[in-house]
Amino acid sequence: LSAASFAAPVLDTVTVTFSATASYEDFVSFLQDLEANLRIMDINHLTVTAADGNMYAFQVQMQTYWLRQ
Repeated sequence: LSAASFAAPVLDTVTVTFSATASYEDFVSFLQDLEANLRIMDINHLTVTAADGNMYAFQVQMQTYWLRQ
């Protein structure tokens, strides 16, 4: 078999959108946990709005990837 007979994997993406209300420190900690994860994720859009007290409303849109075989 030659290398040309193997199908090349296809890169697929999924867009994930979510919102959360948290303190800035807790949200940064959450993002650090995502960063340490083995799955690659790119944040495409982030909106931060002041909420009550020391809290913020975060709206996040991110994209994740995988190889389809």
